[in-house]
Amino acid sequence: MKNIFVIVLIITMLSISGCTYDKQEENPQTELPEINLDPILLPVEEQAGITQEKEGFLFQWPGQEWILMEDETGLYALAQDLSYRLDLQPKSQKIQSTPLSWHDKEAFQEAFVIQEVVTVKKGLLLVTEDDHGLYGLAHLQKIMDGQLEWLIIESKEMPQYIISQDKSKVVYGKLPESHLSAYHTETGRITPFPGLTDDQFCGDWVQQINVSPLGGYLTYLKVECTRGNPIQFIIIGADTGRLIRDDLPGIDPRWDFADQQIIFQLLDDETTSSDESEKVKKQQLGMYSLETKDIVFFNQIANEFSLYRSPLFSEESAYFIYPIKNDQESRLIIYHTVQQLQQAILLPESTMVIETDQWGFMNDRILVVTARSKGDHQLIIHHISSELTEIIGPIDYWINEDKSLHWFEKSWDGGVYYMKDGTVMQAKDGSHRSVLKIQNNTQLAGIDRWGDWLLITVVTSQGEKQLYFVDL
Repeated sequence: MKNIFVIVLIITMLSISGCTYDKQEENPQTELPEINLDPILLPVEEQAGITQEKEGFLFQWPGQEWILMEDETGLYALAQDLSYRLDLQPKSQKIQSTPLSWHDKEAFQEAFVIQEVVTVKKGLLLVTEDDHGLYGLAHLQKIMDGQLEWLIIESKEMPQYIISQDKSKVVYGKLPESHLSAYHTETGRITPFPGLTDDQFCGDWVQQINVSPLGGYLTYLKVECTRGNPIQFIIIGADTGRLIRDDLPGIDPRWDFADQQIIFQLLDDETTSSDESEKVKKQQLGMYSLETKDIVFFNQIANEFSLYRSPLFSEESAYFIYPIKNDQESRLIIYHTVQQLQQAILLPESTMVIETDQWGFMNDRILVVTARSKGDHQLIIHHISSELTEIIGPIDYWINEDKSLHWFEKSWDGGVYYMKDGTVMQAKDGSHRSVLKIQNNTQLAGIDRWGDWLLITVVTSQGEKQLYFVDL
């Protein structure tokens, strides 16, 4: 009986299935709607995010180029196309998205394309290009209202500019049509330099202008263009445009951090040696004080030695340092500007200070020098009080977002940051600690500070920028 029941049930199910099939044949199938393959654009809040990692908090904004900014409200990331700003709250892992209401994307892109964005003391400096291939230079002082102050318009060449270290001044010019000027990024005031026209420069004007760190002055190096020989330099007030000092007999002027002193090299002088059989080159340094208006000349560098890098002031301007060498050795000279005493540090055999503007740094606690020895780069840290010297290496370099090459970054508590074996390290008071391991296919792109956070910017192999918040 059970077997008969199963057979009857199967036959019944087949009959029902057949009836259903016949019914579908009589009623044609209704058409299904087409699938929309267009991408769904998620809100900005869902694209960007802050996550907690082993070393700290990580901020990412996928698919967007952005600039890190700070104002009275805090730290935020600004989209490079100036469409959004994201206020960052790392500890709560929150971001708040604010669209820039003045930014009409279509109209904005029709007007010009932003080629460069640089942060200044207040707002942003923009290099733009319109659809005719003409360039502009503009200051966006207030991010939220979109008010642009145009410094250069309709230039056939990409604008050149120099920004002071504190980002308060921008020296620029539309040469050869006009002259150089200084723009005050906090007030919007412009100081013209009528004497600095195209005929005063031998090609690239940025090679002959040096802006002081606090933006109060600039130096102009006079050069004999036919032979390319520097002659002398002058000092001009960046706030007034007035000539401060003319005809200073030197080259390669370097400012202290307080805009008060300049160390420079006197022009090389060749004299006949004692046996009158050959000429020898003498080198000497001079220092000009803006406070006393005096020039102090220092002892000539011995004939068998030569100066081979530009001198640098210490952070407090109490010292300046410079390297010298001969055929056998290389030395670092530390000169005390008040006591007028000097100390020489002998570098290890076959070790030379590297050829870059950022070859050294000094404060009242440490002297840091980047050197090269037998193909490897080293960090030399000399402790002022104990006179002990550390040699760390090999070390790695990184390239900041402004395209400048860095071997170290000074710490805000008396130490220094450097990179070794793909790890950001901190050296302080003779100890060294790991701060952040840079992941594979990722490059370091900057070290900064905000409040109690160390900010470490990295760039992935796909060009995506990321920001680590590391607790100090």
